[in-house]
Amino acid sequence: MSGKMLQIPAGAGENLNVYHSTPDSGGRHPAIVLIHEIWGLEKQIKSVADRLSEHGYAVFAPHLYSRKEFEVLTAENIEKAMKPLFSLPENKRSDEASIMNLYNNLPENEKTIVMKVVSQIFMNREKMEQNMMSDLSILVDYAGKLDYIDRKKIASMGFCMGGGLSFQLAATGKVPSAVVFYGANPKPVESVANISGSVLGLYAGNDPRTNSGLPALVENMVKYGKDFELKVYRGCSHAFFNDLRPTYNKEAAADSWDRVLRFLDKNIKR
Repeated sequence: MSGKMLQIPAGAGENLNVYHSTPDSGGRHPAIVLIHEIWGLEKQIKSVADRLSEHGYAVFAPHLYSRKEFEVLTAENIEKAMKPLFSLPENKRSDEASIMNLYNNLPENEKTIVMKVVSQIFMNREKMEQNMMSDLSILVDYAGKLDYIDRKKIASMGFCMGGGLSFQLAATGKVPSAVVFYGANPKPVESVANISGSVLGLYAGNDPRTNSGLPALVENMVKYGKDFELKVYRGCSHAFFNDLRPTYNKEAAADSWDRVLRFLDKNIKR
């Protein structure tokens, strides 16, 4: 296994920074586009990429904040913004007046940075997601042209924000199969009709915001006859797989990892 950073042209003079981890063995490999949480391309995501490559997958983990317009979105700045924001009720976290009131007591220089982060992540979320989906599409096309990648065997896998993007990739037909860790439903949820392969959905029991979409998701997966494996980990919180976060749950992480490997082996490795 070997890992390195790549720069992939993303148009308009921009580059997409990607951590790429490949198996030591030669030949052609199935590939995984691994999509990070809201924190960006942290070492935890890189470690997951390396673990997957040890099992024979070529992994592409993009930093979806590579574009210049997202340069304020560092892990440190996001942490500063998110910590106080979660003191608000969920229905107020995209309300500009509530957010401004929350941050009014911050020092002016810190307030400026925090408001830029909140603007990108919450107030302009739709535009940000469109840009990220564009970059993910570019990355899938790039991976598929490499001579050591089996173009017919590319899946996506993501966590939280990245879980939703992973699901969206499958629902737009860009990849056949997807692994979704506590991610939002595709938009619209009826777009699951476009999924050509299989989906593995892994969710936390104590995650009402994400789980509120599960009834509609299951209804549409059944309606369109999709191959969908769903597991909810009772007693666990959002981000239970991330061992850098206080919500980490060792048992759920281990069980979900086993399920991921079985799913990938069945759907893109054979």
